Amino acid sequence: MESPICRCGKPVMLKTSWSDENPGRRFFGCNNYGNRLCKSCNFFQWYDPPLDHRAKVLLVGLLRKIRANDRGRRNERIFWIIALVGSVLVTCLFHG
Repeated sequence: MESPICRCGKPVMLKTSWSDENPGRRFFGCNNYGNRLCKSCNFFQWYDPPLDHRAKVLLVGLLRKIRANDRGRRNERIFWIIALVGSVLVTCLFHG
């Protein structure tokens, strides 16, 4: 399928929504969306049909688990970085 042309006169990009309302649903959107220099173009067109209710509930649940897991991993990495920096500082203070 050829991508549509937006009001800016350029082909639009095929993007993916990760909102709770339309998880994983693809859409065409203007490349300039969010660009302060091009506020007039807000081209938007769905590529995929809407998900049925059950599929949407499953996807939203999986996305929440992934996001929670990512937060946990990020917190664990921050803990170990702080521990490492702290140990280096202690070593420098006592042996420096």
